[in-house]
Amino acid sequence: MKSALSVPELVMEINSRTLVRLLSERLPKTGTAGAGITVVRL
Repeated sequence: MKSALSVPELVMEINSRTLVRLLSERLPKTGTAGAGITVVRL
């Protein structure tokens, strides 16, 4: 079963979600906003 996303897109999606999670854990209040900006830049 093939995914709609290509492999590079899937990797970027996983990496961006992981990055958001890590940043939000380290910076509970400002981390989520900062991570959102970071993901948009990616």
